[in-house]
Amino acid sequence: MAKKVYIRPSELARPIFERITSFLKPTIPDSIEFQYCARRDFLEYFIKKSDVIIFTGRYESALNVQKEAVPFHSLFIYNGRGMNPLLITPNADLNSAVSKCIKVGCFNSGQDCASPDDIIVHNSIIEPFTKKLIEKLNFYKVKPDYFSGNIIGPLVKIENLLELQKFFKENKSKIIYGGSIDLTNKICYPTVLVSNVTEHSDYTREFFAPVFNILIYNNAEDLDFYFQNKDYLDYAMYVSVFGNSPYISKLKKHSIVLQNLTMLEINQNTFGGYGRKASYVSYYGFYFSSSNFNLKGNMAI
Repeated sequence: MAKKVYIRPSELARPIFERITSFLKPTIPDSIEFQYCARRDFLEYFIKKSDVIIFTGRYESALNVQKEAVPFHSLFIYNGRGMNPLLITPNADLNSAVSKCIKVGCFNSGQDCASPDDIIVHNSIIEPFTKKLIEKLNFYKVKPDYFSGNIIGPLVKIENLLELQKFFKENKSKIIYGGSIDLTNKICYPTVLVSNVTEHSDYTREFFAPVFNILIYNNAEDLDFYFQNKDYLDYAMYVSVFGNSPYISKLKKHSIVLQNLTMLEINQNTFGGYGRKASYVSYYGFYFSSSNFNLKGNMAI
Protein backbone atom coordinates (compact mmCIF):
# COMPACT_ATOMS: atom_id res chain seq x y z
CA MET A 1 0.00 0.00 0.00
CA ALA A 2 3.01 2.33 0.33
CA LYS A 3 5.90 3.45 -1.83
CA LYS A 4 8.30 2.91 1.06
CA VAL A 5 7.87 1.18 4.43
CA TYR A 6 10.30 1.70 7.32
CA ILE A 7 10.07 -0.78 10.20
CA ARG A 8 11.80 -0.52 13.56
CA PRO A 9 11.32 -3.57 15.82
CA SER A 10 11.55 -3.27 19.59
CA GLU A 11 14.95 -3.84 21.19
CA LEU A 12 13.61 -6.91 23.00
CA ALA A 13 12.46 -8.55 19.76
CA ARG A 14 15.47 -7.52 17.67
CA PRO A 15 17.56 -10.75 17.88
CA ILE A 16 14.80 -13.06 16.70
CA PHE A 17 13.49 -10.41 14.30
CA GLU A 18 16.87 -10.31 12.58
CA ARG A 19 16.94 -14.12 12.31
CA ILE A 20 13.47 -14.25 10.77
CA THR A 21 14.07 -11.43 8.30
CA SER A 22 17.41 -12.97 7.28
CA PHE A 23 15.62 -16.22 6.45
CA LEU A 24 12.86 -14.41 4.55
CA LYS A 25 15.16 -11.90 2.82
CA PRO A 26 14.68 -13.28 -0.74
CA THR A 27 10.93 -12.72 -0.47
CA ILE A 28 10.98 -9.22 1.09
CA PRO A 29 10.36 -6.46 -1.48
CA ASP A 30 12.82 -3.58 -1.83
CA SER A 31 10.13 -1.15 -0.70
CA ILE A 32 10.45 -2.48 2.88
CA GLU A 33 13.42 -1.35 4.98
CA PHE A 34 14.25 -2.54 8.51
CA GLN A 35 15.87 0.05 10.74
CA TYR A 36 17.76 -0.86 13.91
CA CYS A 37 18.71 2.68 14.86
CA ALA A 38 17.98 4.39 18.17
CA ARG A 39 14.37 5.35 18.80
CA ARG A 40 15.22 9.07 18.72
CA ASP A 41 16.90 8.70 15.31
CA PHE A 42 13.93 6.75 13.95
CA LEU A 43 11.61 9.54 15.08
CA GLU A 44 13.76 12.19 13.47
CA TYR A 45 14.71 10.60 10.15
CA PHE A 46 11.78 8.32 9.34
CA ILE A 47 8.60 9.14 11.27
CA LYS A 48 8.80 12.85 10.52
CA LYS A 49 9.00 12.05 6.80
CA SER A 50 6.16 9.50 6.70
CA ASP A 51 2.54 9.89 5.66
CA VAL A 52 1.32 7.02 7.83
CA ILE A 53 2.71 6.01 11.22
CA ILE A 54 1.69 2.75 12.92
CA PHE A 55 2.75 2.58 16.54
CA THR A 56 2.47 -0.41 18.89
CA GLY A 57 3.24 0.11 22.56
CA ARG A 58 2.11 1.99 25.66
CA TYR A 59 -0.63 4.59 25.35
CA GLU A 60 1.50 7.29 26.99
CA SER A 61 4.36 6.55 24.58
CA ALA A 62 1.99 6.83 21.63
CA LEU A 63 0.88 10.29 22.76
CA ASN A 64 4.51 11.37 23.12
CA VAL A 65 5.47 10.09 19.67
CA GLN A 66 2.46 11.76 18.12
CA LYS A 67 3.18 15.05 19.87
CA GLU A 68 6.92 15.10 19.14
CA ALA A 69 7.30 13.66 15.71
CA VAL A 70 4.10 13.15 13.73
CA PRO A 71 3.69 15.63 10.83
CA PHE A 72 0.41 17.53 10.61
CA HIS A 73 -0.64 15.79 7.40
CA SER A 74 -0.03 12.23 8.65
CA LEU A 75 -2.34 9.39 9.59
CA PHE A 76 -1.40 7.98 13.02
CA ILE A 77 -2.60 4.48 13.93
CA TYR A 78 -2.11 3.27 17.48
CA ASN A 79 -2.20 -0.41 18.51
CA GLY A 80 -2.36 -0.68 22.28
CA ARG A 81 -3.52 -3.24 24.79
CA GLY A 82 -6.66 -4.53 26.46
CA MET A 83 -7.88 -7.11 28.97
CA ASN A 84 -9.73 -9.28 26.39
CA PRO A 85 -11.61 -11.20 29.12
CA LEU A 86 -13.58 -14.43 28.75
CA LEU A 87 -17.14 -14.54 30.06
CA ILE A 88 -18.45 -18.04 30.87
CA THR A 89 -22.25 -18.06 31.31
CA PRO A 90 -24.36 -20.78 33.03
CA ASN A 91 -25.45 -22.32 29.71
CA ALA A 92 -21.97 -22.51 28.18
CA ASP A 93 -20.56 -25.71 26.71
CA LEU A 94 -17.96 -26.26 29.44
CA ASN A 95 -15.79 -28.70 27.50
CA SER A 96 -15.46 -26.26 24.61
CA ALA A 97 -15.05 -23.24 26.87
CA VAL A 98 -12.28 -24.89 28.93
CA SER A 99 -10.41 -26.18 25.87
CA LYS A 100 -10.46 -22.78 24.16
CA CYS A 101 -9.61 -21.00 27.40
CA ILE A 102 -6.48 -23.12 27.78
CA LYS A 103 -5.49 -22.79 24.14
CA VAL A 104 -5.62 -19.00 24.15
CA GLY A 105 -4.14 -18.77 27.65
CA CYS A 106 -1.16 -21.04 26.94
CA PHE A 107 -0.41 -19.93 23.37
CA ASN A 108 3.26 -18.90 23.28
CA SER A 109 3.33 -19.55 27.05
CA GLY A 110 0.74 -16.82 27.52
CA GLN A 111 3.00 -14.18 25.94
CA ASP A 112 0.41 -12.86 23.53
CA CYS A 113 -2.01 -9.93 23.46
CA ALA A 114 -4.85 -12.38 22.79
CA SER A 115 -4.33 -14.06 26.15
CA PRO A 116 -7.19 -13.17 28.52
CA ASP A 117 -6.12 -11.51 31.75
CA ASP A 118 -9.45 -12.32 33.42
CA ILE A 119 -11.91 -15.21 33.08
CA ILE A 120 -15.33 -14.30 34.47
CA VAL A 121 -17.34 -17.40 35.43
CA HIS A 122 -20.88 -17.69 36.81
CA ASN A 123 -21.09 -19.00 40.36
CA SER A 124 -23.37 -21.91 39.36
CA ILE A 125 -20.65 -23.51 37.20
CA ILE A 126 -17.47 -22.46 38.99
CA GLU A 127 -16.74 -25.93 40.44
CA PRO A 128 -17.10 -28.00 37.22
CA PHE A 129 -15.28 -25.28 35.24
CA THR A 130 -12.22 -25.14 37.50
CA LYS A 131 -12.15 -28.94 37.82
CA LYS A 132 -12.08 -29.42 34.04
CA LEU A 133 -9.54 -26.61 33.66
CA ILE A 134 -7.09 -28.14 36.13
CA GLU A 135 -7.56 -31.65 34.71
CA LYS A 136 -6.61 -30.43 31.24
CA LEU A 137 -3.70 -28.31 32.48
CA ASN A 138 -2.20 -31.41 34.12
CA PHE A 139 -1.53 -32.82 30.64
CA TYR A 140 0.47 -29.81 29.47
CA LYS A 141 4.23 -30.32 29.27
CA VAL A 142 6.44 -27.65 30.82
CA LYS A 143 10.12 -27.68 29.84
CA PRO A 144 13.00 -25.17 29.53
CA ASP A 145 12.91 -25.27 25.72
CA TYR A 146 10.44 -25.46 22.83
CA PHE A 147 12.01 -28.35 20.95
CA SER A 148 10.58 -31.40 22.69
CA GLY A 149 6.87 -31.13 21.99
CA ASN A 150 6.09 -29.05 25.04
CA ILE A 151 3.62 -26.17 24.96
CA ILE A 152 4.88 -24.07 27.88
CA GLY A 153 8.49 -22.93 28.02
CA PRO A 154 10.69 -19.96 28.95
CA LEU A 155 9.33 -16.43 29.08
CA VAL A 156 11.17 -13.65 27.29
CA LYS A 157 11.43 -11.07 30.08
CA ILE A 158 12.93 -11.90 33.48
CA GLU A 159 11.26 -8.72 34.77
CA ASN A 160 7.89 -10.27 34.01
CA LEU A 161 8.75 -13.32 36.11
CA LEU A 162 9.79 -11.13 39.04
CA GLU A 163 6.47 -9.26 38.82
CA LEU A 164 4.59 -12.56 38.72
CA GLN A 165 6.52 -13.83 41.72
CA LYS A 166 5.42 -10.76 43.67
CA PHE A 167 1.82 -11.09 42.43
CA PHE A 168 1.64 -14.76 43.46
CA LYS A 169 2.98 -13.94 46.91
CA GLU A 170 0.43 -11.15 47.41
CA ASN A 171 -2.44 -13.35 46.16
CA LYS A 172 -1.39 -16.68 47.66
CA SER A 173 -4.83 -17.27 49.23
CA LYS A 174 -6.48 -17.12 45.77
CA ILE A 175 -4.25 -19.73 44.11
CA ILE A 176 -5.94 -23.14 43.73
CA TYR A 177 -3.44 -24.63 41.27
CA GLY A 178 0.20 -23.97 40.39
CA GLY A 179 1.87 -20.79 41.56
CA SER A 180 5.45 -21.97 40.93
CA ILE A 181 8.13 -19.95 39.15
CA ASP A 182 11.53 -21.19 37.98
CA LEU A 183 13.72 -18.10 37.66
CA THR A 184 16.72 -20.10 36.47
CA ASN A 185 14.89 -21.42 33.40
CA LYS A 186 12.57 -18.37 33.16
CA ILE A 187 9.43 -20.52 33.49
CA CYS A 188 6.06 -19.72 35.01
CA TYR A 189 4.09 -22.92 35.61
CA PRO A 190 0.37 -22.84 34.75
CA THR A 191 -1.45 -21.14 37.61
CA VAL A 192 -5.15 -20.81 38.46
CA LEU A 193 -6.47 -18.15 40.84
CA VAL A 194 -10.10 -17.74 41.97
CA SER A 195 -11.74 -14.72 43.60
CA ASN A 196 -14.96 -12.72 43.44
CA VAL A 197 -15.38 -10.25 40.60
CA THR A 198 -16.29 -7.51 43.09
CA GLU A 199 -12.78 -7.83 44.57
CA HIS A 200 -11.20 -6.94 41.23
CA SER A 201 -9.50 -3.55 40.94
CA ASP A 202 -6.53 -3.72 38.54
CA TYR A 203 -7.43 -3.21 34.88
CA THR A 204 -3.90 -2.40 33.73
CA ARG A 205 -2.20 -5.62 34.83
CA GLU A 206 -1.15 -8.05 32.09
CA PHE A 207 0.33 -11.45 32.93
CA PHE A 208 2.00 -12.50 29.64
CA ALA A 209 2.25 -15.94 31.21
CA PRO A 210 0.03 -19.05 31.53
CA VAL A 211 -2.00 -17.54 34.37
CA PHE A 212 -5.77 -18.10 34.61
CA ASN A 213 -7.30 -15.44 36.83
CA ILE A 214 -10.90 -16.53 37.45
CA LEU A 215 -13.46 -14.04 38.77
CA ILE A 216 -16.80 -15.34 40.05
CA TYR A 217 -20.00 -13.42 39.26
CA ASN A 218 -23.62 -13.95 40.31
CA ASN A 219 -25.72 -11.45 38.38
CA ALA A 220 -25.80 -8.51 35.96
CA GLU A 221 -24.85 -6.11 38.76
CA ASP A 222 -21.61 -8.03 39.26
CA LEU A 223 -20.92 -7.79 35.53
CA ASP A 224 -21.58 -4.06 35.65
CA PHE A 225 -19.00 -3.78 38.43
CA TYR A 226 -16.37 -5.14 36.04
CA PHE A 227 -17.43 -4.01 32.57
CA GLN A 228 -18.70 -0.53 33.42
CA ASN A 229 -15.56 0.41 35.35
CA LYS A 230 -13.90 3.48 33.79
CA ASP A 231 -10.51 1.76 33.61
CA TYR A 232 -12.05 -1.18 31.77
CA LEU A 233 -13.83 1.12 29.32
CA ASP A 234 -10.55 2.92 28.57
CA TYR A 235 -8.96 -0.39 27.53
CA ALA A 236 -12.04 -2.13 26.09
CA MET A 237 -11.18 -4.42 23.19
CA TYR A 238 -12.65 -7.92 22.85
CA VAL A 239 -14.85 -10.06 25.10
CA SER A 240 -15.20 -13.79 24.37
CA VAL A 241 -18.62 -14.93 25.57
CA PHE A 242 -19.30 -18.66 25.99
CA GLY A 243 -23.00 -19.43 26.08
CA ASN A 244 -25.79 -16.89 25.75
CA SER A 245 -26.68 -13.96 27.97
CA PRO A 246 -28.89 -10.86 27.76
CA TYR A 247 -25.80 -8.95 28.92
CA ILE A 248 -24.21 -9.33 25.48
CA SER A 249 -26.19 -6.34 24.15
CA LYS A 250 -24.61 -4.19 26.85
CA LEU A 251 -21.11 -5.46 26.07
CA LYS A 252 -21.46 -4.54 22.40
CA LYS A 253 -21.65 -0.85 23.31
CA HIS A 254 -17.95 -0.75 24.14
CA SER A 255 -16.34 -4.07 23.15
CA ILE A 256 -16.22 -6.43 20.20
CA VAL A 257 -18.05 -9.56 21.32
CA LEU A 258 -16.86 -12.96 20.09
CA GLN A 259 -19.45 -15.63 20.79
CA ASN A 260 -17.96 -19.04 21.62
CA LEU A 261 -14.70 -17.91 20.02
CA THR A 262 -11.37 -16.53 21.21
CA MET A 263 -9.11 -13.98 19.53
CA LEU A 264 -6.91 -16.78 18.22
CA GLU A 265 -9.80 -18.02 16.09
CA ILE A 266 -10.60 -14.83 14.23
CA ASN A 267 -8.69 -13.88 11.09
CA GLN A 268 -8.68 -10.12 11.53
CA ASN A 269 -5.05 -8.96 11.83
CA THR A 270 -6.19 -5.79 13.59
CA PHE A 271 -6.80 -4.54 17.10
CA GLY A 272 -10.44 -3.98 17.98
CA GLY A 273 -12.70 -2.46 20.57
CA TYR A 274 -13.60 1.12 21.34
CA GLY A 275 -11.42 2.01 24.31
CA ARG A 276 -9.11 4.91 23.42
CA LYS A 277 -6.20 3.38 25.30
CA ALA A 278 -6.77 0.09 23.47
CA SER A 279 -6.38 1.57 19.99
CA TYR A 280 -7.10 4.78 18.12
CA VAL A 281 -6.65 6.49 14.77
CA SER A 282 -5.65 10.13 14.53
CA TYR A 283 -6.32 11.67 11.14
CA TYR A 284 -4.88 14.97 9.86
CA GLY A 285 -6.19 15.73 6.41
CA PHE A 286 -4.99 12.52 4.79
CA TYR A 287 -7.86 11.00 2.80
CA PHE A 288 -8.28 7.36 1.87
CA SER A 289 -11.14 5.05 1.05
CA SER A 290 -11.32 1.81 3.02
CA SER A 291 -12.31 0.01 -0.18
CA ASN A 292 -9.49 1.47 -2.28
CA PHE A 293 -6.50 2.38 -0.14
CA ASN A 294 -3.54 3.22 -2.40
CA LEU A 295 -0.89 5.09 -0.40
CA LYS A 296 1.61 6.97 -2.56
CA GLY A 297 3.87 8.14 0.23
CA ASN A 298 5.94 6.55 3.00
CA MET A 299 4.96 4.46 6.01
CA ALA A 300 6.81 4.08 9.33
CA ILE A 301 6.07 1.17 11.70
